Amino acid sequence: MKRFKIAKMIIAAGFRKSVSTMLTLVTFLLVLNILIGILFSVTGILSGSITQNASVHFMEIINEANDVDILELKKEIDNMPDIKSSFIDVSHPVMIPCNNSSGMEVYTLIGIPRELLSEFGIFADKDTFLFLPNRDMQSYEGMDVVEIEETLFVNQPDGSRVPELLYFYYDITGYYDPIPWDIFPQDIVIIDEPTAMDIALGMSFDGVSPMSARVIAFVYDVSKMHDIEQEIISLFPSMDVRYALKYTGKLPEYATVLIAVSGIIIAILAVFCYTNIRSSVRQMLILRQRDIGLFSLFGVQNSDIVRVFVIEYVYYGVVSYVFVSVVTVLLFTIFKQLFRIDLLTNYVWIYLVSNAVLAVVIFAVIAAKQVHLILNRIDNAKIYKEILN
Repeated sequence: MKRFKIAKMIIAAGFRKSVSTMLTLVTFLLVLNILIGILFSVTGILSGSITQNASVHFMEIINEANDVDILELKKEIDNMPDIKSSFIDVSHPVMIPCNNSSGMEVYTLIGIPRELLSEFGIFADKDTFLFLPNRDMQSYEGMDVVEIEETLFVNQPDGSRVPELLYFYYDITGYYDPIPWDIFPQDIVIIDEPTAMDIALGMSFDGVSPMSARVIAFVYDVSKMHDIEQEIISLFPSMDVRYALKYTGKLPEYATVLIAVSGIIIAILAVFCYTNIRSSVRQMLILRQRDIGLFSLFGVQNSDIVRVFVIEYVYYGVVSYVFVSVVTVLLFTIFKQLFRIDLLTNYVWIYLVSNAVLAVVIFAVIAAKQVHLILNRIDNAKIYKEILN
């Protein structure tokens, strides 16, 4: 308690002389906050623009060597815990008549599992469904059913399979907003997976396995893409696994340069700030060398003397922290209002914690070290003579 009372008296005497030192620290922390906010915003926007794109959750597993049964491959992939669902790509082109009797729209028909419809922004309350792109909604206005013709192999009494032109009729479930997929064609008609598989088996020569070499899987967590790829390759070494983040997961070169340059600026400012504060603290303590000597002369232990001055400079650090926190919030709020740049909402705790640690630690470490240096070279006899004179 006595230490705090003594520190309070010292603070009252030295506060004004420490204002410039505190402003140096405040300036450094404010610049640090701005750079941190910019860096986190840049990397956050880049990663967000990648991971918020639903298409990056899809992974292609391609059996180019055609040495694995496609049904077995899909079964193994479905058993992996990080896979939400997978389906065999049996997509193929179709022509669908529209409300104009002479008009036809060309699409790619693809079968999607019902549990993945939400990734396309659509939902179905039935197991069978058909969705058209909403840009063609006018072409099918007034139509509840569409006709699709397919050429399929049909089993004959003698066991042979003969191709026949067949017509299928599907209820229109709804329409979807086209997404710039990296993995799917742009003009697709989405139908339920079982129906698509029935059509695919009808197109195959044996009617047992679809003629496809590609399985498409949806991965819950894109950060596990690489691990899933390694697991698939360990089971099926000949597989070619492809996914968007395999090629776009790294930050662009300009972002890497920005991070490097900002790191260098922060390092230079940190050295400048530390050197400036250390010089200022040393000068102030040298001017107060007589006070430090008096403590020592009256028998106060060196550790207690150090604690007293550390408490003083920790107080200056707390004042600097409060000031820079208020300025940061006000400045970043202005940025948000004027430039629509939000450097505060998502990173406020980073600023508060890092500033608190730096403000207190920098002052405490510098003060402790400088007081120790003064105590080691102080001449108590000389100070005693000065008091007597």
